[in-house]
Amino acid sequence: MKKILFLSIFLLLLSSCANVDERGFYTDGENIRKHKATNTYYDPNGYDIDNHDRDGYDPEGYDHDGYTREDYKKILKVKKK
Repeated sequence: MKKILFLSIFLLLLSSCANVDERGFYTDGENIRKHKATNTYYDPNGYDIDNHDRDGYDPEGYDHDGYTREDYKKILKVKKK
């Protein structure tokens, strides 16, 4: 009985020691890049591990390439002319 209790406590401690970054995202294992609390690829504020929202923009409004939504609107206007 003591062995079973010890083993279950050991496994519980081992599973709770997963590598999680300061924002709560798993950094390795089967749940890599998922958020610990939401169990999705986005934190409660709607940002992923790279700090981009579902549309690909960071809190300052820039995407992965450094453009804003307004920049894309300007590019589309120029291409339509």
